[in-house]
Amino acid sequence: MNTHHSPLSGQPDLPNSRHTLTWTLDGDDDTTRLTLAHDNNPRPAAALHSHGMWDSLVASVKSIAERR
Repeated sequence: MNTHHSPLSGQPDLPNSRHTLTWTLDGDDDTTRLTLAHDNNPRPAAALHSHGMWDSLVASVKSIAERR
């Protein structure tokens, strides 16, 4: 887990304007599940933008992880 301030938000870099990002890995011998949580988006549009960015990142991680 870490916190992040995005200057693109237009908000000052204060504790209440930072995002909390949490990555969790679970799995067994055959599979791994990556779960991401991203909170404190100031507006629904910002949450949708974050969702799209995370989808792209997760697809890249999946592609790299599945190379043999």
